[in-house]
Formats: sequence, C-alpha cells, structure tokens
Amino acid sequence: MYIVLKNVVILFVLIFLGYFLGKKEIIHNHCAPDLSNFLVKVTLPATVFCSMIRPFEKNLLSDSIWIFVIVIIFHLLCMSIGFAVIKVCRIPLLQRGVWIFVCMFSNNGFMGFPLAESIYGNSGLFLMAIANVVSNFLIFYLGVKLLTGAQSVGKLSGRQLFYNIIEIHKQQPRQFL
Repeated sequence: MYIVLKNVVILFVLIFLGYFLGKKEIIHNHCAPDLSNFLVKVTLPATVFCSMIRPFEKNLLSDSIWIFVIVIIFHLLCMSIGFAVIKVCRIPLLQRGVWIFVCMFSNNGFMGFPLAESIYGNSGLFLMAIANVVSNFLIFYLGVKLLTGAQSVGKLSGRQLFYNIIEIHKQQPRQFL
C-alpha cells in the first residue's frame, strides 16, 4: 500500500509542479504540446518497452492470452451496461453514443501504467499493455463510431490508428520466441 501511495503522491507532485511552472511562465504554453508529445511518444512507450525486456515465461504468455480475452469480455459487458443505462435513463438519440462510450472506456494510460508498475511490477505493466491494445483498438474503431454517430469522419491513417499499439509492441514478437 505504501508503494502505491508513494507513486500516486509523486504523480500528483509532478502534475502540480507542471501547473506551477506553467502559471509562473517558467514553461510557456507553446512548450506544453512538446512536453505532452514527449511523455506520450517517448517516456510511456520506453517504460512499457523496458517491462518487456525479460526472459520468456510460459505463464506470462498464457496470462497475456487470458488478459486479452477477459478485456474483450469486460468491454462487451460494459457496452451492455451502457445500452441498459440509455434505455433506463431515456437518453436522447444524439447523446446515446457518448453514454455508451463513457460506460465502456476509461483513461487508464496516464496514471494507470505507473500504478500498474508500482503495484504489480514489470509483469503487471506488461499485462496492462496487452489490455491496452484491446482498449485502444475498440476506442479507435467502435469509440469513433459511437461518438460521431452517422456523421462522416475523415479517414484515419494506419499510423494514427495504431500508433500506441505499434510503439508498445515493436518488441513483442521477440518476447515470445
């Protein structure tokens, strides 16, 4: 419990520090997108990549498959709950997709990855990356459809659609050899 509390406190101190540095204009607004890109495109994939540097373990492979299946089932159950909520609450047609989306998906990347690593170690972080593949895939396919409804959405390139998945899993085939 102490490890989790320590890591959550560190994350919030860093968030507060970023806010403070922005307010005092030590870090300017035009730098924020660069820092955000650095976190999302460099540090997060590097952390997950480091969790994958390990010798092959059969139980990790079976756990990965189980996590993959369980997360799919979990999202289907959450989608069912979303459909029940929109019926019970009589949500207007234009808002239904948003309600289902909110029932199905969470923002688990920012604090989820560091917490998974602090609680479960590298194996937990690795398994969370596997679960995140399913979530990202569903968000960018089903989620976009839920949020846009019948509106036309411009085409997403394969790189845009699978950016996180590609970055996280560049080394995964080597992992299971």
